[in-house]
Amino acid sequence: MLRRYIKEKTEEPPLATVGIEFFTRVVPTLNGKQMKINFYDTAGQERFQAITVAHYRKSMGAILVYSINSLISFQRVEVWLRELEKSADPMCSVVVVGNKADLPESEREVSTEEA
Repeated sequence: MLRRYIKEKTEEPPLATVGIEFFTRVVPTLNGKQMKINFYDTAGQERFQAITVAHYRKSMGAILVYSINSLISFQRVEVWLRELEKSADPMCSVVVVGNKADLPESEREVSTEEA
């Protein structure tokens, strides 16, 4: 999702994040100014957790993304949320996003109601 947002194109096949990737984008604000946003795309796999925690200290915002076709990735959202609560700015805004909504309903492991 982040690569698509930053590069404005989709990579085929989609690549999984390994460790941490860093991106920057300048976006217009409502008052006509510009704001530079730094994005840290951290791998969601448990084996990368130790190196990713340090990168979201004092974060002002976070998007936690899970795959609707993976119950395990949905369950990991709670773990990442607890880590954010411990390390990020106390006023950090968090959004949870279910990815891969374009897949057939038969592949869904996380229902809309559960999410």
